[in-house]
Amino acid sequence: MKRTAAVRWGALAVAVVVAAAIGFVVVRMISPTGRAPKAPTGLSASVKVGHVDVAWQPVPGSDRYLLLRDDQVVYAGAEPRGTDATVTKGKHVYRVQAQDHGVPSTMSQPITVEAGEGWGEGAPLVNLLPKLLPAAPRTDGPWEKLHCNWQIRPGRNELGPSEAGAGAVGMRYRLICGSQMKWGLHSMWFYSKDAVDGYLSDVISNAEAFRWNHGSGFYLASRGEGYLKFDDPKLSLIVVGITRQDSKTKAGLIEMANQLPV
Repeated sequence: MKRTAAVRWGALAVAVVVAAAIGFVVVRMISPTGRAPKAPTGLSASVKVGHVDVAWQPVPGSDRYLLLRDDQVVYAGAEPRGTDATVTKGKHVYRVQAQDHGVPSTMSQPITVEAGEGWGEGAPLVNLLPKLLPAAPRTDGPWEKLHCNWQIRPGRNELGPSEAGAGAVGMRYRLICGSQMKWGLHSMWFYSKDAVDGYLSDVISNAEAFRWNHGSGFYLASRGEGYLKFDDPKLSLIVVGITRQDSKTKAGLIEMANQLPV
């Protein structure tokens, strides 16, 4: 009995040692140094129109950084710099964490930044048309000094008698834009192709179809308006409505459409 107990205790001791060794090897595989990297230092921020750029000193041994704005991750990558494209107006606190094969450092010292107005969560959508739309509200856009404002206005196919309207939300984001009292433009982003088709099926009844430089379009003679779709797959969930004060003809709207930088 004593021999059996000794054997058991010996086997248990060996198992503990093996488990510890395996754990040590796993930690070493995860982090070659076996310890967390140092916290990043030297944070600096540059406030730009519609976004904030943040940079910091590289941390030896780290292979990834997380940039946080008010505890929300806004950048994750290997470079010691990141852009917060979805920042909103006001004061924000930025911190950075370094990682070495998934092992995190402590957080850096925070810096506080006063950001200007931006598109917030809509920025990635607006940035799909960077040559056309402004980088922030109440700023000049790159084309014809276009100014835009975010608007909450559902499509007609989303309206209904109940509190939930027609029961399905199709439009994701909408900007209403104008330029020098000459051009009118509203950009709409949708959740799906079905949502695009549902919106247009109601809007373009009795419309004339046409082609423009970057896709297909529809002309509504009764309103002097045009609606544009894109051939580019990454822009396929965007519809742009256009008007112009000096020409409400189909030819005039096609001319305007072909001037839009995409």
